[in-house]
Amino acid sequence: LLQYLGKFYLKTKEWSEALQIWEEILKQNPAQEEILLLMSYAYSKLKKYDYACTSAERLYLRNPRHFRNFMNLIALAKKTNQSQKVKQLLRTGVKLFPENPELQALL
Repeated sequence: LLQYLGKFYLKTKEWSEALQIWEEILKQNPAQEEILLLMSYAYSKLKKYDYACTSAERLYLRNPRHFRNFMNLIALAKKTNQSQKVKQLLRTGVKLFPENPELQALL
């Protein structure tokens, strides 16, 4: 039920409310990968890039092959002007996702 409420807040662009719900979900079940991605997205919309990066990096540590999160990490590194991190992520991405056209378009 909480997950649906969080997604409702996401659709209505009520980022702070969505984040409160997702924090509660993570307390109950810290293994929810998609919640970390959604949190990163919401923090980014609030321009809280440090928090957005933290959520995305937590997910990356759990599952480096989560492609949407990997692309999110690249986008966050670009937004925060971390050109070295972008380069490092692209090098890693070529190894993790060698045939992905979306990643190849960034090279």
